[in-house]
Amino acid sequence: MTLKHHPILAKKLAIFTSLLTIALIVFFFFFYKQLLPSELNDNLKSQWGALLVMPLMLTCGGIGGCLYNLRGITKHMQNQDFYEQYELTYYLRPLSGSLCGLFVFALMYGGVLTLTLGASEVDVNDQSVFLYIAVSLLAGYGSHEFLRKVKDINRTLFALSETESRENKEEMST
Repeated sequence: MTLKHHPILAKKLAIFTSLLTIALIVFFFFFYKQLLPSELNDNLKSQWGALLVMPLMLTCGGIGGCLYNLRGITKHMQNQDFYEQYELTYYLRPLSGSLCGLFVFALMYGGVLTLTLGASEVDVNDQSVFLYIAVSLLAGYGSHEFLRKVKDINRTLFALSETESRENKEEMST
């Protein structure tokens, strides 16, 4: 099987990704505007503050995934190596980026992932929202790498002892 460069497919995916990016940015500003200015402080400090920020984190992660798509399309067009087998990943990356953006927010809000932000308490306030936005964008942009790290953390947290591992193998063989 020979691989063939598909510039028309790349252009189609570039248009799709660009339109999705614009839609996500419009949604981001529309939703963020709903929280500003007076509602932000009151609502974000309530017990439901994190829920108000979750759609923003999904959106930011999706924007990060779209930015990575645009970077990848540009790179492969320059190298003339955009192959048809890449198509599905370009459609799925904004979705995985969105989920990674939300997941990293949950890790930070839950205190599992920490970055110092002046105050030591975990809170959703107007200052921390910008940190969450930035980290969600990064998680969406680097969703592939982020998911690899999550897999490593998962192995560490939920690793079976040697005895448990042997017992599981024995159970599976019977």
